[in-house]
Amino acid sequence: MLIGLQKTGKSRIIRSTCCNLKTLYVVTNSINGKDKLFQHIKYRSNNWTIYEEGINLTALIKTTMNTNTMVIIDDISTWLVNIMLLKSNCYNEIDKLLMLLKETKNWVVITHELSTNISTNTLNKKIIKLLQNMTQQLVLISNKIYISISGNILRLK
Repeated sequence: MLIGLQKTGKSRIIRSTCCNLKTLYVVTNSINGKDKLFQHIKYRSNNWTIYEEGINLTALIKTTMNTNTMVIIDDISTWLVNIMLLKSNCYNEIDKLLMLLKETKNWVVITHELSTNISTNTLNKKIIKLLQNMTQQLVLISNKIYISISGNILRLK
């Protein structure tokens, strides 16, 4: 698991760390834009398969992954916003993803560390709290946890 603020080099760090592994790289673009996908295709390794999926993340991983594949989700916070806005029961979607990741041997989830102090908007605060709770759940099932600060990583667990 890799945690960091926006634009701290998280994706670049993962690309360099996992470049020689057979990888399923899932870009979770916002439902309103396609800004990240082209950047990830440009810098991908030849043994990576890249998908863009902003909503049905669990189904995509189940149908495309095999036992020797590293699964990278970049990033979980964008997916969380998408399902909160489009799904009637986002908690069910979160539980399904967490259960799948528990069963998956090799995975990396990239996420943001955010504070509820940055917004007074009720919806934003709800999203941030849900992201914080999901991050805590991911921490519990992660073997390794890193934080990205200004393009450098620090291992926490």
